[in-house]
Amino acid sequence: MDQLSLELTESTLMNDPEAAATVLAQLRVLDVSVAIDDFGTGYSSLAYLQRLPVATLKVDRTFVEHVPGDPDSCAIARSITDLARALSLTTVAEGIETHDQADYMRQLGCTWGQGYLWSPAVSRTELETLLLTWPAERITPDDRGR
Repeated sequence: MDQLSLELTESTLMNDPEAAATVLAQLRVLDVSVAIDDFGTGYSSLAYLQRLPVATLKVDRTFVEHVPGDPDSCAIARSITDLARALSLTTVAEGIETHDQADYMRQLGCTWGQGYLWSPAVSRTELETLLLTWPAERITPDDRGR
């Protein structure tokens, strides 16, 4: 399991794709995994998914906020998770605020979720306190936050 994971937005990677590919290859040698954050909101060239050694696609909140009720949002979320699975990449659904969203993304095969359903963004100090007081049974990939 990777000890360090870097999240980079698509736009950051596309500023200089050749340099990005070189640096990402060096990071992989160091066992650092890379996640593409906000996937689908920027350049989204599928060719770069073949060339850049990334481990994770993060489904942007704009595609998660209206699932499961909006067919277009569902189709896009499904397509991204299917693509990630076909490429053996981990997926993270961003912006999960409801149990219905979490359940839907889990049904699609999304590996992880993050959002206000579980916790807002916190400072390092708040994280330390949260980890010390959070029930261990809630820190699992199958957590339903209930």
